Amino acid sequence: MKIISETYFTKINSILDNYISKKELGEDIYSPLNKLLDDVKNLNESAFNRLDRNFLEKSKEDSASNFLFYHSIRNLKLSLLKIIDRFKQAKAKQLNPLIAMQLKEFIKYFMGFLIFLKRIQQKELYGIDILSDELERFRNKTREYLFLCNTDEEFRYDNIPEEEFERLFKSIQENNIDKDEIYDVNEGK
Repeated sequence: MKIISETYFTKINSILDNYISKKELGEDIYSPLNKLLDDVKNLNESAFNRLDRNFLEKSKEDSASNFLFYHSIRNLKLSLLKIIDRFKQAKAKQLNPLIAMQLKEFIKYFMGFLIFLKRIQQKELYGIDILSDELERFRNKTREYLFLCNTDEEFRYDNIPEEEFERLFKSIQENNIDKDEIYDVNEGK
């Protein structure tokens, strides 16, 4: 785990240093970013399967932890997709390597959060409070470096048509059971 993450970190930083010194973006950043994306997608799929498999079988706390774990990995994936898009846009517009400087600063937070999530997956760390705090820190850094996705980008990156999301949201609202109704059923009323 550590060697893979260090390899990504070292390779990406080397490429970014080159871009910054030449004040020009190239194509070689995409290979390590796409390999990193594959790694994150595999972690995401594993977390989703765990969430899906255990959703109704576990306690509320375990379900919340599994969902937060999945949501954390999803945030990694979305930010990485945005990074790749921003590089493509900057290159197409022949902008100076500001994106390279931003990623150079941000990548240490990204890799640190990835390693943290892998340790949780391997049961080296655990705790919904710790995970929640780390996710909040990661999202703050993602926002600071302009790699946080807006809702439209999330739909696009997740391949969810907005109409489908709205239909799902309405369905959840329509099927929402009032807390008082649950109490009445539990009390036999």
